[in-house]
Amino acid sequence: FEPHGPNHDTMRPLLTTGRVTLRPEAVCCRNGMAPLFIKPNSAEDDVGSSGSTLRLEKGFILSGLQVRMEWVPCIKLTTFLREHTITHVRVLKIDAEGCDYEVLEDLLDCWLPVRSPMSPDVETVIAPAITMFDAIFFEDLSTKVPSMAGERDRVVPRMLAVVPDRTFVQVGGERYSMVR
Repeated sequence: FEPHGPNHDTMRPLLTTGRVTLRPEAVCCRNGMAPLFIKPNSAEDDVGSSGSTLRLEKGFILSGLQVRMEWVPCIKLTTFLREHTITHVRVLKIDAEGCDYEVLEDLLDCWLPVRSPMSPDVETVIAPAITMFDAIFFEDLSTKVPSMAGERDRVVPRMLAVVPDRTFVQVGGERYSMVR
């Protein structure tokens, strides 16, 4: 998933294996369209912009810095998983343009068919979608956006309670749980 057009266009030719699909959408907490705020870099083509977010309260927007806004299509990760009947994912690395905790919370709240490692005779069970991931890497944006600390404090304990045997790594921060 890459919602920023120039980045998407640059990445697409690099994916020649046929095993990876690149979608021009943002993973978000809702389906539909949302404004993507882009902090431009010095390059004219705007590839690899120096920041983008779906959240108005991110620091570079509040600083008065000149930003560009474009409307981008969004999809909930749980919608994508359901539509593609995905029941197991080894590693999920989230960069949801500031909506990381909302995406994680949706994975906790939405129940989907997931692979059942405990019952080999049963192909899938209905469980919180977050249980289908072996490891999740995400960025704790509350260091950049202090107002997000409440989201972190609400979501992380739930993740640890629902799937205590998984690895959750806060990119650039502490490891919340270790794989057994």
